[in-house]
Amino acid sequence: MLSLVPGAIDLIQIAMMRGLGRAGFAVDGAWSAAAPARFQSKYCRTVHSLTSSDADLSQFGQDLVALCQQHAFDVVLPSRPSTVAGMLEVADRLKPHTNFLLPTPAQFQAGMDKLVTYELCRELGIPQPNTLSFNPDGIDLAQVTEMGWPLVIKHPRNFGGSYGVRCVENAADLSATLAQLGQLEKQTGRMLAQAYVPGPLYDACLVANQGKIGGLVTQCRRVMYPISGGVAAVLVSVNDAKLTKHVYEVVEALQWTGPLQIEFKFDPRTQQYQLIEFNPRFWGTTGAWLKAGVNLPAIAARMALGESVVAAPPLPAGLRVKYVVARRQLSALQYWHRYGQMYLRDPQRYTKTWWDFDFTDPWPDLWRVKEELKRVSSGERLLTDNALAGQNLRPW
Repeated sequence: MLSLVPGAIDLIQIAMMRGLGRAGFAVDGAWSAAAPARFQSKYCRTVHSLTSSDADLSQFGQDLVALCQQHAFDVVLPSRPSTVAGMLEVADRLKPHTNFLLPTPAQFQAGMDKLVTYELCRELGIPQPNTLSFNPDGIDLAQVTEMGWPLVIKHPRNFGGSYGVRCVENAADLSATLAQLGQLEKQTGRMLAQAYVPGPLYDACLVANQGKIGGLVTQCRRVMYPISGGVAAVLVSVNDAKLTKHVYEVVEALQWTGPLQIEFKFDPRTQQYQLIEFNPRFWGTTGAWLKAGVNLPAIAARMALGESVVAAPPLPAGLRVKYVVARRQLSALQYWHRYGQMYLRDPQRYTKTWWDFDFTDPWPDLWRVKEELKRVSSGERLLTDNALAGQNLRPW
């Protein structure tokens, strides 16, 4: 079986190629620019030239249709939000040439627009943080302040990761934060203020077809980078019936098709999981549990091919993944700067620990190391995190 993963080389694309390759699929990539050949995954057969969906969504779709007409791809699985959007625009033209597992346009909108997400939460009775939609140009500061500090200020569009999200602790920081977020996209004048929920993020990562889940992992970002809230630096598997119940409610209500990551926070004050947002695509930790036998890209490919998929059993709680390519080291520097050395060692015992560096397929991870070193040297990666300075961010 021949598969195609359109999307720029990054942690997600690498994980998808490894998952598909280990399941017996031949794997091609496609993008406007790729890492040098020596840095490609051993599972990547070749990389095709394709217009970037970030640069020109319409041209990306046309190029992808032409590519699928030329090559007999059995399945195409996009790795980025923009590639999902581009494929949705040409889905009818792609159908005669290949198979794919995509959400409907309405489902994708529910994931990309946080206001739509929160309205769905209200309809389903799923807890969520107190959220206010406002116009930055006519902001009622008193109304925002009534929510209490600190606040999470968000762009309504889901950009993925922590991009488009800022934490503010007082009114003085608010105007600068709004100016930064306003630079991301000019199509909307709305912004969101949301009550800050302390504690780590929980993720439900799944693939489904018409509301039927074929594979699901629930996990906790025990350590994040930045430490005030961001991507996983240390990831731990969890198995909680309350969290799983919310996940099934959302997937069944939406009749979801495709990959989906749902983010929650567990509020220690109310003992409830509060839904934060959707990511209607494969996610940054897609490869985290491949070594534990959970291969969600392969499950998605089999679903796209129309195969009957029996839902994979849940992972036991207490498994751990450390992201040793930059994330864990950078989060450790931030904790050390803020709390001192005593918080660098995790006192909890884990059943098993894996790392994100794959010594059986090292070249893509070496490329990631090179790229992270460039980001650190350019100042793009923060060595300290002063957000939420008044809050206790210690992980243990």
